[in-house]
Amino acid sequence: MNKVFKTAFTLFAACGTIALIAAAVSAAPYRLAIDENNFPDPNFRTYILENHDDDQDGYLSEDEIKKVDVIACKGLKIKSLQGIEKFTELIMLECSENEIVSLDATKNPKLATVICISGNLKDIKLGNNEMLTYLFVHNNQLSSLDLSGCPNLKALSVYLNPLGTVDISKQLYLQMAYVHGIKKADQKDTDGLAYTDYHIQVTSGDRISKMTQTYFVMTDDNVKIDPGSARVPDDIGLIEFKTGSVEKKCGEFFYVSYTYKDLQSSVKWKSSDPNVISVSDTGCVTCKMAGTATITAYADGASASTTVTSLYKDVTGKKDFWYAPTNYLTAKGTVKGYDKQTLFKPANKCTRAQMVTFIWRLMGEPAPKAKTCKFKDVKEKDYFYKACIWGNENKIVEGYKDGTFGPQIVCARKHAVTFLWRLAGQPKPKTTKNPFKDVKKSDYFYKATLWASEQKILAGYSDGTFKPNDDCLRRQMVTFLYKYDKFINNKG
Repeated sequence: MNKVFKTAFTLFAACGTIALIAAAVSAAPYRLAIDENNFPDPNFRTYILENHDDDQDGYLSEDEIKKVDVIACKGLKIKSLQGIEKFTELIMLECSENEIVSLDATKNPKLATVICISGNLKDIKLGNNEMLTYLFVHNNQLSSLDLSGCPNLKALSVYLNPLGTVDISKQLYLQMAYVHGIKKADQKDTDGLAYTDYHIQVTSGDRISKMTQTYFVMTDDNVKIDPGSARVPDDIGLIEFKTGSVEKKCGEFFYVSYTYKDLQSSVKWKSSDPNVISVSDTGCVTCKMAGTATITAYADGASASTTVTSLYKDVTGKKDFWYAPTNYLTAKGTVKGYDKQTLFKPANKCTRAQMVTFIWRLMGEPAPKAKTCKFKDVKEKDYFYKACIWGNENKIVEGYKDGTFGPQIVCARKHAVTFLWRLAGQPKPKTTKNPFKDVKKSDYFYKATLWASEQKILAGYSDGTFKPNDDCLRRQMVTFLYKYDKFINNKG
């Protein structure tokens, strides 16, 4: 028996050791080895070691990888940039005068500038590089070029390449394009180039103009330029946005994508609320704080508008039950956030001051009848001053026996539902069936809870409880208010 016991104990100990080792391994921070497996080209590998391995340990940590936003490796005799796909925060790539044959930028979605001039580049892969603005790859060996995934390109330089076709039909923001082919040996003119003027309509800064030399397209007989729908039609002026409403986080920016027809004058841009969402002369929209605004482009009597919602940085999950309520009530002006309106902090506890203010704003910020507040802990400078007077006048909120309101006291779930019930005029619930096992008939919030439940304002928990004494979180509060506005006010 002792031998059996010892064997079992040994196996148990071994399993425990293995589990501890596995846990330690899984908890280890991510490190990318700067070796020939990840960076096969020795010269590119040396560049990474010397410029981006901050602690010189031969590895790239997650923080070191995220910091790589510029790679400037010009003239280092590099033959391969394999490994560049690891740098998803990369904004600028300058790799001119190397021996690179193929360049794959499909895993670098934030790339804004690519400069790869005078090399041996035969193939360049561009995927959904929507941020790409400048592409300079002239004097290489490119025989084809796909720009369909780069709609915001402004400058393109691919001359001195054996190109057969250049399609610029989707580049509505392109301002200049140098795409002529390699000079033929038998051409007798001074530069071997024919300058072709296209009647092309493009955005350039804040301009949308009908011009014969908007594009300076230089080409020989071997290269075909496809301007696509950018050719000026003969019908009336028209602006159309390509996408509907847009949702972006605070701090993000994007260019409005649109099409147009036969506009003779400059396109102008306007935001209905520049403090929340601004728009530049070039149509670049920046989300500054949480809220909603309408972005409009207009010229020659034609116009188009799109709705942009700027999301709190911490309210972005569409599957979260508080996502729609938070954005709806923010746009309505009912709720506000923190840190200059960029964070909502949904898990924070809702105070009595916040609760009465949210209700007051939901009802349109009605002016109270009284000029002074009876609660000694509510001052005129407080943001909730008028809301508190109005809430007390309408018997929605009450104070304490010592004459205070307790604005910073956390609002419990039972208080929140009672406030809304009082706001509705204390209606008698139609049902007598209590869906919550932790709510008693003797509770002062009994009728309020039943009413809120039958009005679909309150759902409770899956175990059949209401948890009336739990703190009411901000995400729960906005959901209660959203449902009240929807089912009681018939809005939203």
